[in-house]
Parts: sequence; structure tokens; C-alpha cells
Amino acid sequence: MIERVTRAVKADASLYEEVERNPALTTEAYTIVGIVALVAAVLGLTGGISGAIASAIGVVVSYLLWTFVTYFVGTNLFDGKANWQEMQRTIAYALVPSVLGGFAGIPLIGWLIAIVGSLWTLYLVYVAIRQGLDLDSNKAILTGVISWIAIFVVNLLLQVIF
Repeated sequence: MIERVTRAVKADASLYEEVERNPALTTEAYTIVGIVALVAAVLGLTGGISGAIASAIGVVVSYLLWTFVTYFVGTNLFDGKANWQEMQRTIAYALVPSVLGGFAGIPLIGWLIAIVGSLWTLYLVYVAIRQGLDLDSNKAILTGVISWIAIFVVNLLLQVIF
């Protein structure tokens, strides 16, 4: 698992192809999402228990929504070739750098760490979309942008609720 996560964060396109094709990696993908959610919850404790809960839920909901929207947009608008489970696996591996967003509360440099994590995650999701849906770069970017907007709205709503 560590070797695959390392390849994922290095944007190794062949890793995303491997993950897409291998249903046996579904549990590992869910484990990655769980670890990212746990880290987000721990870092979210600065906002109390409700902050931790919102952070963990935000990761899982974002993952599911991002996966669904990328799958739906990619297959319906851009004729991507994948199924729901393949997208779940590829997107899960791309989420690893998103844990850096939890460092936003650190004085002076936290915002920079969070921005780096967000941009890195966006790039990896682009790679996951491109490889997972077998799209060209432009279609993968458009799919990613549409999906990111949906994630942003959901996360904003969760922050307002909690």
C-alpha cells in the first residue's frame, strides 16, 4: 500500500491505470479515504468535537461526491470509459495530499501548506480522471473543474452546518 500511495502522490500515471484495472484494490482505496478522514478529524479538533466530525464527514462526502461527479461528467459529457468502482479507486489515491489542508490553522505558514496540498490534490485528481476515464487532457481538466465546483459547494455547506 505504501508503495502505491508513494507512486500516486508522484503522479505516476501507470499507478492510476493499475488501480483502475484492479478491483482487489477497492478495500485499499477505502482505507486511504478512511486514513485521510481520520487525519482531517484529528486536525479538525482545533474546532472542537464538531470540527473534527465535520472534517471527517467532509472528506468522505467530498470523496463520494467528487467520484460521482467526475464519473457522471466524464462518461456522459466526454464519453469517458470507466465504471463507478474504477473511479472510486483512482480518486481515492489522488486524495492523499488533501490532508495538508488540515494545517491551515498553523500561524504564518499554515495557509501555504494548505494551498500546496489543495493544488497537489487537484493535479492528482486530474491525473486520476485522465487515466481512469481514458480522456484527453482538455476533457480531464473540464471534468475536474466541474467536479471541484461541486465539492467546494458541499464543503461550504458542511462548514455552515457545523
